[in-house]
Amino acid sequence: MKNATTTITCKNDILTISRKRYENHSYLSFGAKVAWDAGTKLLPVDSCQVFIRIPARLRASFPDKYCTLVNLSNGLFIDAIIDDVTSMHAEAIEATSYIARALELEADSELVLAKQSHCRFDAIKMQMLSNIKEDVMVLPCGIFIEKILKDFYLFEVINPLTNDSIYIRSQHITFDPALKSNEIRLNKKQRNMLSDNIPTRLTGNQWEELMQCAMADDLKDAIANTYNKDVSGYTIAKSVDELDFHVKHSLQKYIKNKLGEKLIVRPVIESFRYEKKKKLHRRLCDFFVGKSTLSLNCRRPHECDENSDIVRMSEDNMLLLGIEPMDKVVIRFKETELSCHALPFCEDKFERTNIPSIIELSIGIPAHIRNKLKITDIQSSVKVDRDTTFLFKKSFNDQLVPILLTLLSLKFFEELSWYVSMILVVILVPIVMYLTLSSKRNMRGK
Repeated sequence: MKNATTTITCKNDILTISRKRYENHSYLSFGAKVAWDAGTKLLPVDSCQVFIRIPARLRASFPDKYCTLVNLSNGLFIDAIIDDVTSMHAEAIEATSYIARALELEADSELVLAKQSHCRFDAIKMQMLSNIKEDVMVLPCGIFIEKILKDFYLFEVINPLTNDSIYIRSQHITFDPALKSNEIRLNKKQRNMLSDNIPTRLTGNQWEELMQCAMADDLKDAIANTYNKDVSGYTIAKSVDELDFHVKHSLQKYIKNKLGEKLIVRPVIESFRYEKKKKLHRRLCDFFVGKSTLSLNCRRPHECDENSDIVRMSEDNMLLLGIEPMDKVVIRFKETELSCHALPFCEDKFERTNIPSIIELSIGIPAHIRNKLKITDIQSSVKVDRDTTFLFKKSFNDQLVPILLTLLSLKFFEELSWYVSMILVVILVPIVMYLTLSSKRNMRGK
């Protein structure tokens, strides 16, 4: 997606990412110029709104299912997923209505399919103890990511089998010369967040490998009923949410053990040369109240929450953030953020609306809030902060009496001049506020 200052242009088949005076020519490479079939709009698949179908003649040029679609008419762009089923047209792509709106597509729009220079890993190593707390990702030296690290603020880690993804800031990425080119180090939480879903599609070979696993006949039959065979392999059944939780969990385990874990790391184009800035009042509230942040997987909320501005998370995560029911949290996805009230999950209701997931790593976000945050795939992860501005206002009554007592106490010193009194007020009031709000700061899991 385009933000205020990030655009992509194409000249002599060279794609350039631009922001202000900065440019990058190395991440995206020219794939093909295509048209858009305005008469066909695909429906979202498994809540993923950014998949496209490309002509069969181009499929061999895009062995990976990830690409960037650029509208050269206005510089808008979006990261898309290439469907296994090809387009019915020889020259035109088929896209979802979300992509059409996001790129402001018209019948005569000139589009470019761009290839991404992402890095692939198939050996996930345990993280070093010193890197666990800060959610650091360790990569091997000499790879492409190392060359462009300073150009991008955010990097996305994707499990291509399930489309689970997490986002990591560039300052939390380090490089280890001891790692091989196919190895990556992640902590247990990151690994769980990247393997918390069932694949929506499996190829014929993957299906055969899965069916060769040693398992009980009734479980094998239940798993066989989970997927329907089609022209592109095996697609998850529409009734997956009605499956027994044990079957879902077993399927998850066998797929992970048999098909292995593969990851893709790529930069977030919107974060090119991005500088995060906070308003003064937000910085002050973070200082006085204390900031607390969690990374959580996006999931569906309870059915009754879909038309409300409420998100759901586990009670433990609410305690870690230092919030109570109906306090506000700030949800961040890439560069977009939104403040919402939070309530705890009910585990039974969570299981009814979601595929098997680790509830402690999940946040239930209604569809309309996901749309405002520009979350295009429910398998994405988000950052969740407690809303320090809300908590500061909420505790204003607790601060008021100590502040008034401080001001009244200055009246006893009549010999003080007015400007000395003002200086004391400027010094003492923030100190009183900081001390009064110490209980709020101590409530959070830092």
